[in-house]
Parts: sequence; structure tokens; C-alpha cells
Amino acid sequence: DRHEGSHRQLTARQRTAPGASPVACSSSPAILIPAIPNHDDCDDGKNDRLSALRSMIGREAVGPVARNAGWLFAARIVSALTTLALLAVVGRAFGGDVLGAVAIGFALGTIAAVASDVGVSALLIRDGARDPARMPELLGSALIARCVTAPISMVILSVVAVPAAGTFAPLTILAGAGLIVQQIAELTRSVFVAAQRMRVSAAHSLAENSIWITATIVTILMTGDPGAALAAGLLVFAL
Repeated sequence: DRHEGSHRQLTARQRTAPGASPVACSSSPAILIPAIPNHDDCDDGKNDRLSALRSMIGREAVGPVARNAGWLFAARIVSALTTLALLAVVGRAFGGDVLGAVAIGFALGTIAAVASDVGVSALLIRDGARDPARMPELLGSALIARCVTAPISMVILSVVAVPAAGTFAPLTILAGAGLIVQQIAELTRSVFVAAQRMRVSAAHSLAENSIWITATIVTILMTGDPGAALAAGLLVFAL
């Protein structure tokens, strides 16, 4: 009797928990239904947080990243355009055979240059950015590694160039050797990139490619010898 009386008293009062709505029935206790949150309020809060995040990223990250990427992108475009310009001049001045030999040299040289790098440039940028005080030590180690890998890549390039280019193999070797030697300059640019000085790195690349295309074309005009022009370009990369 006492239990039934308590049960009837709870039903009559229709007690509700916080955040719940009662639904009373004539012969059963009240049913508690949880309150449904307002999704519009949640969406507004979420949008406010996203807007604040976009604003913070736009101010603090997007601007510098865009500028740095723009400088490096411009340097790569100029490098590609100078190579295209030299190939156009060589094809116009010496014909398809010489053009093919030089193009094969550039293709093989690109592969050999990547092989001679063996990831040294990326490691130099990463470790140099983490600890700038170690940069001289890291650069010295990278130069030693490059002095070991560059001759090996040169030998492999020569072995592949002879059957690929035939009698024009010397031109192919000179064209590819220039790109292998250029990897030494990439170490210098890696130092600038590690120090977040992309503008200096891009300016260095622009100057190097401008001098290279000028030296090769002037040599072609003066001597009419494609080998001498490629040798002049190789000298520019070496210096």
C-alpha cells in the first residue's frame, strides 16, 4: 500500500528532470522526453569558429607561404624556359641530330642529377631549419657526399650516352654533365631555403640561369660549335 501510494503521488505531481518535457497519460506514469538541442545555435557556433580559424590562417600562414611558393615557382619557370630557349636555338642552328643529342643529354642529366643528390638537399633544408648553428657542418657534409656521388653519376651518364647518342655522345655527355654539376649550386640554394630566404634562393637561380643561357647562345653565335657552347654552360654551373 505504501509503495502504491508513492507511485500515485509521483504520477500526480508529474515530476520532470532538467531539460525534459513530461507527457502525462491517464493510467501510466509521466514519460520523460529529452529536450532536442537547437541545431541552428550549434551551426552558428561552428561557423564562428571556422571563420576565426580561416582569418587566423589567412593572416599568419597563407600570405608568407604564397609569397615563398611564388618565388620558388618563378625560379623553376625561368629555368625551364631557358632550357627550352637553348633547345630551340640548337635545333635552328644545327639541325635535328644535334638537337636530339642535346635533348637526350638533358633527359639523362636530369635523372643523373637526382641520383647524385641522394636526398642530401632535403636533409640539409630540414636539419638546417631545425638547428641553424649546425648549418656549416651540414653543408660541409653535403659537399663531401656530392663529391662522391657526382663522379659516379657522371660515369653512369657516359655509359648510357654512348649507345643512346652514337657519334653525338660527346654532346650528350656535356649536356648531362652540366645538370650534374648544377646540383652543387642547389646546395647553396638549400641553405637559403632552410633560412626561409626564398627570395634570395630564387634570385640566385634566376641569375645562374640567365648567365647560363647567355653564355651558351653567345658561344654558339661566336664559334658555331655546339660542343663549345655546352662546355661554356658547364663552366657557368661549375663557377
